[in-house]
Amino acid sequence: MLLLIVLPALSACTQKMAQTSVKISKISFAGKSSTTPMMLWGQGPKGQTVNAFIEAGKSDASVEVPLGAWSFYVIMWSGPNQLEGTTSCGMASKTLTTSEESVSLSITAADCALPQFSASTHLAGNAFLPVKLIKCSATLSSPAAGSNCDSTMGPSPSFRFVLSGKMTSQCHSSFADSVATTALRIPVSTTNTVFAASIQTFSTSDCTGTPSNTFALPSGLGVASDGKVAVTASGGYTEVFVADVGTGTTPTPSPSPSPSPTATPGPPPTVTSISPTSGDPAGGVAVTITGSDFVSPTDVQIGGTSCTSIVLVSSTTITCVTPALSSGTTYAVQVTNLDGQDASSGSIYIANGPPTISGISPAAGPVAGGQSVTITGTGFLAGATIDIGGTS
Repeated sequence: MLLLIVLPALSACTQKMAQTSVKISKISFAGKSSTTPMMLWGQGPKGQTVNAFIEAGKSDASVEVPLGAWSFYVIMWSGPNQLEGTTSCGMASKTLTTSEESVSLSITAADCALPQFSASTHLAGNAFLPVKLIKCSATLSSPAAGSNCDSTMGPSPSFRFVLSGKMTSQCHSSFADSVATTALRIPVSTTNTVFAASIQTFSTSDCTGTPSNTFALPSGLGVASDGKVAVTASGGYTEVFVADVGTGTTPTPSPSPSPSPTATPGPPPTVTSISPTSGDPAGGVAVTITGSDFVSPTDVQIGGTSCTSIVLVSSTTITCVTPALSSGTTYAVQVTNLDGQDASSGSIYIANGPPTISGISPAAGPVAGGQSVTITGTGFLAGATIDIGGTS
């Protein structure tokens, strides 16, 4: 690779690449149980989000995020199943400025009562209220607290919750008049939008097979949805109303179950861009993918290799962290929705390592500058800057 430049009045060349991300080599948690898994979320200066599942037995985590001011949140559940039991929470804020940082969070039950984790109406003391799922036969407007919506079972006898694509509840199939009470404890914050959630309903009684419906809540249960999910608090429960139908209709009370409608898949996703468009072939680069019709993606791949820390921000935006790739290669970006429909961007992401300089010709020139030189090496990208002794 050749690069032709005009030298200033100095004698040595280096290529400067702007630092855009930081590796948090250790996120430590004071108060974490050695036998309990938990979830970590982060939100950056431009609304970027990252999340990670911390397994039981681990007391720290590692993520790579863009530079700037970040807020981190963690929730731990005592079990016995995921998203069940007593909760403990913690949060910390830090401005990330160097190539490697560490963050510490203290986890307590009392912190779960902070508005960043839950609205006060969805708390009993410091604890999140358990979830009661209520199935309706019509698109929702404002169901009354405590309402059963109607008495039809609807097409889906089982369901499960998925939090930020990482923690999945056990399957629930015990309904009485379209109501299922659970031991699930999900954060319901009206001020914090990092707790993305989805509800999957199934035509089977044991959550097997492809979900008949997936209701995505990219900003969490505390933020208004599109009329298919409504959330309120009543009778010691967080009541989650789900319009478990393909299209909204006026509910008609009936003592017998309604016929099951045929599920109609949504439009396939499209991918239009990824930012940044290049990064370290070792992976670990936080990227933002834009497009349309993203719905609870099960996978995001770059060059056929899955990303990590996938977050559905909205139906047009996904964030994730890149996998390890071969240097100097251009890759396609592919998003696959939960229903199996996928979209590929074409070749728009370049895995490119740090630049190297192998030679310069001529090797000397006038002190006054103005000498044209040719630099050879690898890994040069458009937009890079050249410094000669600190002067561009």
